[in-house]
Amino acid sequence: MKVTLDISLTDTEAKKLYDIMPDDTHKKFVFKHYIKRKPMELCGKEMAYTERQAYRINNDIKNYALKVLLSGVKI
Repeated sequence: MKVTLDISLTDTEAKKLYDIMPDDTHKKFVFKHYIKRKPMELCGKEMAYTERQAYRINNDIKNYALKVLLSGVKI
């Protein structure tokens, strides 16, 4: 079963998400999409990714954040 998450974050939550990202690509995407509040498609274009790659990166970010949340790690 697939679960789709649509998340909206406060500024503080977005900065915490930025801090826990494992690599620069994800950090850059979180900064552009969640902190600067740019549309995902525009973030992908600015980072020279296709729309599909931008969606995949965003899904990776959500999955990673969910794993951290469910693992009980304090952020």
